[in-house]
Amino acid sequence: MQGVDSSSHRGTPEMLGELRASRAVRCSGESTPPAISITTLGLRNRSNFCPPRTYHATETFISLVDQEVDSLIHQQRLGLFPLHSNLSSSEQQALSSLHTNKSIIVKPADKGGAIVVMNRTQYMGEINRQLSDTNTNGIIPRDPVVVISRKIQNVVDTYLAQHTIDQKTATFLINPHPVTPVFYVLPKVHKSLLNPLGRPIVASTDSILSPLSVFLEKILTPLVKSTRSFLLDTGHFLRIIKQLDTVPPNSILVTLDVNSLYTSIQHTKGIEATKYLLCQSSLSEDTIQLCLDLLTLVLYENYFLAEDTFYIQKCGTAMGSNVAPAYANAFMNHFEISHVFTNDLFIRHVLCYHRYIDDIFLVWTGNPDTLLSFHSHLNSILPELQFTIHYNTDSVPFLDTMVLKDLNGGLSTDIYSKPTDCNSLLHYTSCHPRSLKNSLPRSQFNRVARIVSDPGTLNDRLESMAHKFQ
Repeated sequence: MQGVDSSSHRGTPEMLGELRASRAVRCSGESTPPAISITTLGLRNRSNFCPPRTYHATETFISLVDQEVDSLIHQQRLGLFPLHSNLSSSEQQALSSLHTNKSIIVKPADKGGAIVVMNRTQYMGEINRQLSDTNTNGIIPRDPVVVISRKIQNVVDTYLAQHTIDQKTATFLINPHPVTPVFYVLPKVHKSLLNPLGRPIVASTDSILSPLSVFLEKILTPLVKSTRSFLLDTGHFLRIIKQLDTVPPNSILVTLDVNSLYTSIQHTKGIEATKYLLCQSSLSEDTIQLCLDLLTLVLYENYFLAEDTFYIQKCGTAMGSNVAPAYANAFMNHFEISHVFTNDLFIRHVLCYHRYIDDIFLVWTGNPDTLLSFHSHLNSILPELQFTIHYNTDSVPFLDTMVLKDLNGGLSTDIYSKPTDCNSLLHYTSCHPRSLKNSLPRSQFNRVARIVSDPGTLNDRLESMAHKFQ
């Protein structure tokens, strides 16, 4: 695989220079609010408070607790204080066998709550397949954290000197003790049980870029919520569906899915889309530029460790980054405004159009041929952005619902789960608070009642859910 020098990541300095130069172009109708602060965003710096050792009562209490715990552990080892496990001996042996078996790897499934026991060779083969894509990833010779830290410090110092941010925010954006991001994949068993592809994840919590990502997410999320097609969750989708009184009898229910959206967004296009969204807000010019400079660092300096090799992600955003969903929403919003909402077929035939990140639901009033023409148009706009389509005149699954045409000419919903979904519920003997365990059935029954709109079907779904808790 072709290596990439960590000191020259795909145009980062150039991007920062271009973005700073764009300050001369002021967003129309923009006011200049006071310096942005993490306090107004609901963030705060980590506390480094350590209780003084002068409170003797506290120290005595801690010492007594330590002694009691040590005593219980000692009694248990001597057999004087037996512990009762909620696992049978055969279950414990099975877990021990899985834990010591180095030829397998155990991972949660990408969707459905299943636990996947996978051949390690097959799992590593999928990781190597993804990392060998030189258009997306490149090898770097060493850990770049020191270089990245200097770049972040320079940006923070610049905006602190300009009073765009305050000292609290500057401290928040600098992580003095970063954790190295690690790459792994989650098996997509809902797509294939025998040879599942993997969803790439970069575990970046507490990494050098994590504070920047958290900061950006707090700013961008409220903005993407106001975009035209945005869906927050299933509840939001259900409220929208209920507002549709009738749909034409010959209309088509359609879902579209963007293939690998997170890793398909080119950095320049993603930054352009984010700038467009920020310029629709009341944020000051300097605050907008700060966001773009930080986003440039998050995208162009996104590195990770896989086995014993460091990589840089050259395209897209990491799944696992806090800002990734908001960034993907900003990109899709700009894409829709530029290429979808102005399309003639869309204007003539789309009754409703709503999107949850990369999953789209729409009602098409034209015939299948015009729908497929619209789908072809979408796939012809950007080579890296491809849509998968599913459609039916009677019903179509979307999120965790099945959307159906009812007898009254409107839309109804039923609960939907993928064939690979598992009945993963917390065991009642698990050592969790009783209030939490008691709330699980109630929340699941409420979910069924919220999604299933037909009274007759609702009784069947409630009985099915009750059976899962038996």
